[in-house]
Amino acid sequence: MTLTSCAKSTTETVKSVSDYCLIAKGITYSEIKPTQQEGAANNYDTPETIKQVKDHDLTFEKLCRQ
Repeated sequence: MTLTSCAKSTTETVKSVSDYCLIAKGITYSEIKPTQQEGAANNYDTPETIKQVKDHDLTFEKLCRQ
């Protein structure tokens, strides 16, 4: 006797999430606007810091938001 099933076979993609994706989040920064002037005690991030933040956020997006 042959048994048959009426259930359909489906393939589901399983995504593994690393601890990094569970813990990390995007980082914000403060960029000076062209109309603003830097003062002695400014609260703006340097261009290098902004670049590093953007690189981090891009890596986070690529690894965790797929």
